[in-house]
Amino acid sequence: MDVTRSWDLVSPLVQHNIIGTINLLTALKDTKFTSFVYTGSSEEYGTMPPPLKETQREAPISPYSFSKLSGTLFCQMAARTFDLPVTVLRLFPTYGPSQEGAMFIPSAIRELLIRREFHMTSGEQRRDFIYVDDVVEAFLRIALCKKAPGAVFNVGSGGPYKIADVIDIITNHIGGDLRVVRRAVPCRKGEGPACYCDNRKLREFTGWAPRVSLEEGLRRTIAWYRQYYAGEHGSLSPE
Repeated sequence: MDVTRSWDLVSPLVQHNIIGTINLLTALKDTKFTSFVYTGSSEEYGTMPPPLKETQREAPISPYSFSKLSGTLFCQMAARTFDLPVTVLRLFPTYGPSQEGAMFIPSAIRELLIRREFHMTSGEQRRDFIYVDDVVEAFLRIALCKKAPGAVFNVGSGGPYKIADVIDIITNHIGGDLRVVRRAVPCRKGEGPACYCDNRKLREFTGWAPRVSLEEGLRRTIAWYRQYYAGEHGSLSPE
């Protein structure tokens, strides 16, 4: 995943997210598979006003969001035209242990754990963060749901948090002498002030509900990274 606004990403993202999805379904279409769950992205909505609903028209704002929406549309076509058991889960910002370091939450945790300055935007943006365990539960439930072929479901907490508040929670859990430099990084082009979902459709279809609060999820995530860096590097001091 790369949400950078760069034309250079168009070709690789088309190959991975569009052609890759088509290849997977092509390989499966003549088998007796029972469920294919495509991982969509909240980025597909672009800067549409929240709370974001599955009935809203999407407005991609990056090569990544374009490629993910294209995959979504292909999956819906495959369900409608070829009667394939394909469903789309549109994930809002997901976090948790072992996440790749370039994303906001893991990069903040890593830099602060090793006592480096963390540079960020003003932090006024509001985002809908969902813990990985709740996302896994959503995948399992929708995979067993027989009444949802071709449908799109939002997977998010449904509640927005300011980025600045997320940083405050992280620093409180890590503790010690930490330095966060706000307004040191510009917002991405086209980045909206708020992005959060209406998750009622998934709740109604499957009975799913997010169970891990942001506070608890960040506590678990920080504990994992603390153990990882101590175990792998023997120290939490700057490299």
